[in-house]
Amino acid sequence: PDIDGAWDGVHTAGLREALNFGWDVLRAGLFGFLAAVGAVLLIACVNVTSLTLSRGQSRLRELAVRHALGAGRGRLVRQLVLESAVLAVVGGGLGLALAALATSGLGAVLPEDFYRVGDPGLDRRVLAFTMAVTLVTPFVFGLWPARATARSDLATSLRAGGAGGGHARRVLRVRRALVVSEVALGVVLVAATGLFLRSALELGRSDLGLAVEEMLTAEAIPPVSDYPEREDRSAYWMRVTEQARALPGVRAAATVYPLPLNHETQRAGYALPGAEPPEEADWPVAYTLWSSPGYLDAAGIEIVAGRDFLAGEGAEPGSIQPVLVGRRVASALWPEGEAVGRTLLIRTSDPAEQVRVIGVIEDHHHDGISLTKDPIIYLPMERRAFQRRFLVLRGDGTPTALVPPLRDVMREVDPNLPVDFRPMSAVVSESTFQWTLGSGVLGVFGLVALLLAALGIFGVVSYAVSQRTREMAIRMSLGADGRDVRKSVVLESLKLTLVGIAVGLAGALAVGRLVESFLFGVAGADPLVLAASVLIFIGVAALAAHLPARRAARVAPASALRSD
Repeated sequence: PDIDGAWDGVHTAGLREALNFGWDVLRAGLFGFLAAVGAVLLIACVNVTSLTLSRGQSRLRELAVRHALGAGRGRLVRQLVLESAVLAVVGGGLGLALAALATSGLGAVLPEDFYRVGDPGLDRRVLAFTMAVTLVTPFVFGLWPARATARSDLATSLRAGGAGGGHARRVLRVRRALVVSEVALGVVLVAATGLFLRSALELGRSDLGLAVEEMLTAEAIPPVSDYPEREDRSAYWMRVTEQARALPGVRAAATVYPLPLNHETQRAGYALPGAEPPEEADWPVAYTLWSSPGYLDAAGIEIVAGRDFLAGEGAEPGSIQPVLVGRRVASALWPEGEAVGRTLLIRTSDPAEQVRVIGVIEDHHHDGISLTKDPIIYLPMERRAFQRRFLVLRGDGTPTALVPPLRDVMREVDPNLPVDFRPMSAVVSESTFQWTLGSGVLGVFGLVALLLAALGIFGVVSYAVSQRTREMAIRMSLGADGRDVRKSVVLESLKLTLVGIAVGLAGALAVGRLVESFLFGVAGADPLVLAASVLIFIGVAALAAHLPARRAARVAPASALRSD
């Protein structure tokens, strides 16, 4: 590898990675989803901690009586932790049932060619990990509030009737801090969801340069045993193409290799005659495809200047080969004028071959989808009798409606040859998978995070209202109306939410920088996504505080003061 740099471009890969073109995306995506699951789990645990604190506060009198009757503080802690563990085990069991249902349908969502390193499902390692998390979380997040409750002044609580004023204020401060943390985590998840959702929307609006929704593809490999000569293979594809063109509803049919966006690429250097770069590595590179006459119409590729290939063109030995170049290649070579009729050198083999441009076409995406379209050069299929080709049909209706008649045609030509039929939209979906799956999965996590944050805010505000019942009764006795009480309760929840939003925005900016390379047409710090995340959580906080605020406004001052 260190001789003349000849092996600089070579790299090794494991078999799993080599067979799965989306390995890098899949691996990064799964780690991202694992992080999102961890964030949702953490939000849930924060809620459990907050609720355990409140529950312990409401049971101070009961715990004080137990303590007075001889129960030690350690026994009280064990009781509270055990109660949390029972709830966690029941919740974990329900979660496993939902997970089994979800994974059973996951295979249908994943593209067939994208993920075939094993069918998704629950195995023993997944079950063991889930059980461990289910059992550990109540001890980690339930032990501290249990100990805090058991360590409070139980004697004072017994004398005060279970009020525990000082402990209640400490509990409220801790719960407020917990709500701030879960709002912050929720903002990060919702912002990440928004980034991937915007990427998917931008992708749906982008022009791929192909008539994707109107195209049907059929892939076949005539075996050498049945088609030993290149003329035999060419004759097979010509017969299939002619019969496919005659089908009702078919506007155009042609063959191509490789198929755009099918994760197969062939590239070649190109240059103007007499202006070749001295080193092969310095030649500009374009993606090379071979197509038969009529392919531009079948793929919906616009001709800017010139024409498509003609039947038999380029097959004559010794003749100069015709080519079609994309607008990007034409602009690079002849920025000042007409490209049709010009010649260029192309390195499909060594030495470079001189070819003549017969047409300029609009660029399209070939090696994946990005913000810029790829440099393209098309060569006539007549010069390369590929054994494996893709038949491309463009019809008037739904592409899948053409599958039965096309299957009949290909069976008639060769009943023993297996054929793979796919609409072009299915081919493209494999390239857009990272954005569609990311927005879908993160959308579920984001909704769960919103729900949990709303429950956390609701719990804190409800607890605060219960602790401030006497204060509100005095305020209303002195002339405050229900609107003032509702306003004060809602403002308290919004203050907590705004602090959590501020922390969450910092985290969302950091996550945005991490996932920016996986986004399409969207910046990691997209202001629209961040603003939407802020507004969503402000709205959630207002709604979560609405019910406790209404309850507080309906407090009868006399009844509240008598009960206190």
